Amino acid sequence: MLTRLGLPIALRIVETTAVRGAEDLACEAIGMGADLVIAAGGDGTLNGVINGAGRAGVTVGLVPLGTGNDFARGLGLPRTVEGALAVIAEGRVRSLDVGLCRSRRFINVAGCGFDAAVAERINRGLRSVSGTTAYVASVLATLMLFRPAYVTVSVDGVQTRGPTMMCAIANGTGYGGGMRIAPDARLDDGLFDVCVIGACTRMEFMRSLPLVFRGAHVDHPKVTMIRGRTVEVASDPPLPVLVDGELAGRTPARFVMEPAGVRFVVPLRMSGVTPARGGPRA
Repeated sequence: MLTRLGLPIALRIVETTAVRGAEDLACEAIGMGADLVIAAGGDGTLNGVINGAGRAGVTVGLVPLGTGNDFARGLGLPRTVEGALAVIAEGRVRSLDVGLCRSRRFINVAGCGFDAAVAERINRGLRSVSGTTAYVASVLATLMLFRPAYVTVSVDGVQTRGPTMMCAIANGTGYGGGMRIAPDARLDDGLFDVCVIGACTRMEFMRSLPLVFRGAHVDHPKVTMIRGRTVEVASDPPLPVLVDGELAGRTPARFVMEPAGVRFVVPLRMSGVTPARGGPRA
């Protein structure tokens, strides 16, 4: 397949393990002289490669083989291995933004609260179920026990506070196997799209959940959408923090945008970016 696609690269395939993750292997590849590192997996695997290869200025590519593949969906990457490799063969590279939480970079979505609790449940026991099915099943189970916290969200110094279900800090448009949490987010505008969902009843939350898959939740009265470059989240009690599908401690947490933080191989018809003539959104 690689020969037929005309990929002009020497390819070395290494499988990640619990001991040697994607970040370590990306760093190893750079040490061996690689100028392109391809993540073959989901958002978590890509996060490791972004933290290993992306920090060194090496170009990153993606073959989406994960559970949700939300970043690939938002970018417009083909779902098949052959299609994704064809994109890499075309070799169109663009600088995309990344976020930073503590010392961890992320390229898609970070979150605090209910969404992180859902991911925690998926990581504990629903990995065998894929995509949207895994997320919805975990939402139902988590909703029975989760209680809103009193959350203070500061976006570029402007604060919102009150009882809150969750706060998503989005660079990409979606997560959770197709949930378009920030439908207007762009990967190259230098801004986070922050979605804050206030406290609501279980029934209200479940009735509104289908709206998220269409990105229609943004007009709900319990939803606040804000854009900014620096986001700080504090809560009582502390809430779990999610970074590209992986848990990253608890609040308080600070999220900082790194514009054009990674070179990425993208499809010719790419979604989730600003128009060629457009600048950063205010």
